[in-house]
Parts: sequence; structure tokens; C-alpha cells
Amino acid sequence: MSAPSRNILLTGSSSGFGKLTAKVLLEQPQNRVINVIRGGRSRAESIFGAESLARWGDRFQVLDLDLASRWEIEEVKNKIRSLCGGRIDVLINNAGYGQLGPISEQDIGKVREQFEVNFFSVIALTQACIPFLRETRGRILNVSSICGLVAFPFYAAYGASKFALEAYTESLQYEVDAWGIQTCLIEPGSFKTGFSARSAQALEESAARPVGSFAEQERSLARFLEAKRGLAGSPEKVVRLLVRLTDEESIPQRVLVGFDARLFAFLHWMLPNVVWRVIMRIAYRKMTGTR
Repeated sequence: MSAPSRNILLTGSSSGFGKLTAKVLLEQPQNRVINVIRGGRSRAESIFGAESLARWGDRFQVLDLDLASRWEIEEVKNKIRSLCGGRIDVLINNAGYGQLGPISEQDIGKVREQFEVNFFSVIALTQACIPFLRETRGRILNVSSICGLVAFPFYAAYGASKFALEAYTESLQYEVDAWGIQTCLIEPGSFKTGFSARSAQALEESAARPVGSFAEQERSLARFLEAKRGLAGSPEKVVRLLVRLTDEESIPQRVLVGFDARLFAFLHWMLPNVVWRVIMRIAYRKMTGTR
């Protein structure tokens, strides 16, 4: 078997889109995937299985990194050099989670942690990879969300981190274009990745705090998310898109994925603000069981 000719660094490989994307990419023998997984190879083995890791051999690499913590960029550069000789063709910033709850009462420490994972780690890891991507004229795929374009109640911390990611990625594209580096924002709607279940759990935990004005609304929204989880789209759609974007010669600046994402984006863009606010009030009442 010939040696892999392309190195892809992927965050969020432990679950959801990231885990599925890693598996599909590793089906192609030209790919080596450097998976950012907190806990290193032992945790990767528990996630993917020892048999799979043995089959993939050195095409499956692990960069042990806690994206919620601050770390030295130079240290990460050195680790990347040791794993793949410092060659990076594609960087996929996929890791992220949703810290849901009323922003007027949310713990500021949890909001900061939301930004550490969803936003600041993307900047730091991208800075670490830029020198390698310049050499390969590579590409950066940042997984955002429809929540990076449209704001929803109780999604303020998550949405703000994704709004920030959108602005950062668009600005970055203008800066790195002269180096031949392409960037793309992937903006999914609702998909069956476990995000809704984790979000519902976050809402239940938020509702259980000693003092809160929105406890009943949070519990109702958690139940709403659980009930609607079966209507979410198949994550394979996003995975196929991510894999395709690693191959296409020219990639778009952003891609909305899923009917709900396209619908929300279209309505938010087309409707007058006063009409949109009425729609969101109705949606809020339906989701939270309020009048």
C-alpha cells in the first residue's frame, strides 16, 4: 500500500460529525487523519476500537489536546511536526458543543468555556497550522451552525460563539487568500449527532440552579428538544459535504446544510424585523409552553 499523500487535521473526532468524518476519510488510502482527542490514543481506542486503529495503522494519528484549556501554539506546532512532519493539507475545525440556558442568568464561567471550545480554540489551532497550510496551499473548513446566522432564545452563548466564528472565518479568508489557502464555513441545521440530547441535559441542569426565573421554560424546551430529536436529519449529509470539500478544487465561502437551516436563513433575510419577531415569539411560546 502506498504512503498517504494528504494530511488532514480534524477536531471533535470523539463524537458526532467528527467521528463519522474521520471514519469516511480513513476509507481513502491517500488520507492520514490527525485527530484532536482529549485523552490521547487510549481514549481514541475506546472510541474507535483497537481493531480499527490497527487496520488504519499510522494513517490514524492522535493529537492529545484539551480545547477547553489554553495552550502554547508553539507547543502544538511541535506536536504536529512530530505526528506528520509538519505537512497539513486540510484543517477541519469541527469541535463544539451547546451551553444552553437563559443568558441573563447563565454562569459566566460556563459562557467563557463555551467560547474557549467553540471560538478561541479555533483561532489558536488555525494559527498553529497556518505555516503548514501555506506550504501546501491548503484549506480550512470551520463547522459553524445556523445559530451563527440566526439567534434563538436560550441559545445566546452558543449562538454568540458561532456568530463570532462566522466573522472570524470571513475575515480570515481575505487575509490568507494571497497564500492560496481557502476557507469555508459549514452551517448545519438540526442533525442526529447527540447535540440535542446534550443540549436538553444542559437545559435541565440550568433549570435546577437554586434561583432562576426561567426554570419551567427551560424544562419545557428540554422536553421539546427530546421530542423533536427524531425529526433531525441524517448526519451523513454533513459528513459527505465535509469529505467532498476536502477534494474540490475550489470551495465556497459558506454552505448551509439542511432544510431547516436554509429555511431559517431565508426567512430571517427576507422578512421585515417586526414580522420575524412575531414568528420568534410564537415559536418561543410553543417551545417553552408559555402563553
